[in-house]
Amino acid sequence: MSSSQITSLDNQINDDEIQKVFFSLKDNKAPRPDDFNIGFFKEAWSIIGQDTLAVVWSFFNSGRLLKQVNATTIALTPNVANPSRVKDFRSISCCNTIYKCIAKIIVNTVKRVLLDFVAHFSLLL
Repeated sequence: MSSSQITSLDNQINDDEIQKVFFSLKDNKAPRPDDFNIGFFKEAWSIIGQDTLAVVWSFFNSGRLLKQVNATTIALTPNVANPSRVKDFRSISCCNTIYKCIAKIIVNTVKRVLLDFVAHFSLLL
């Protein structure tokens, strides 16, 4: 991994990037355990935006996340009309909205260098 890639991973995210992540997600894709879907955050951003940014920054600065923010509900939904076996269901993870956004920020950061990283190590094999 090059020093520029390490620097890219180490770069601090900014408020605009955090807000872009919130606004890039679909409004009502699935209910959240906190009962606040993405649409709520978008509509109320002028009121709750600074507090939301503070929660996300708190995670990235401390590496700690409140237990309530880390809550995920797993639901099974049927794939067929009359499910009778486990394989007739698929699981859906309903994550807390802030958790989902933090995860997407991490994924976006790793994606910046992942292809180069994989290519480099595949050459070693």
